[in-house]
Amino acid sequence: MMRAVLDTNVFISAAIKPEGNCAQIFSQGEAGKFAPLVSQFILEEIADVLARPHIQKKYRAQVTANKREHYLEAIPQVAEVVQVTTSVTEVEKDPKDNPILACGVDGQADYIVTGDPHLIALGTFRGIRIVTPAQFLEVLKQEP
Repeated sequence: MMRAVLDTNVFISAAIKPEGNCAQIFSQGEAGKFAPLVSQFILEEIADVLARPHIQKKYRAQVTANKREHYLEAIPQVAEVVQVTTSVTEVEKDPKDNPILACGVDGQADYIVTGDPHLIALGTFRGIRIVTPAQFLEVLKQEP
C-alpha cells in the first residue's frame, strides 16, 4: 500500500476547509486508499497551530475546543504514528521542515504531501516524491 506523510499544513487545511483537497486526502486515508503517516512532531504542531489565537479567531466555527479535541484524537486512529530516529538537516531556510522529511525516511514513505514551498522545491528527498495536495489527489485517482 502506498505510504504518505501528510505535513502539518495538510491537516490544518483539512480541519478548517472540510470541502477542500486536504480534507479529501484525509478522507481517502480514512477509507484505506493509502497509509497516512504522521510523527509526534507533526501531531504536536497540529495541536499548536489549531490553538493559535489568529486561527481561533478566523476559523472559530471549525476549530472549537470540542472539534479540535475530536480531530486530534482521530488523526492517530487514521494515520500511522512513525517513531522518528533519523536526523535531517537539509532544509536550512525553515528547519521545522526537517522533521517532516525525517518522518518520510523513517516511515518509508512513497510521498510527502505538503503546501510548503521549501519542501515542494526539493521535488524528491531520498527517493520520496514531494507533492502538493492537488498532485496527490491525482496520484490517488490513478490507484486501483
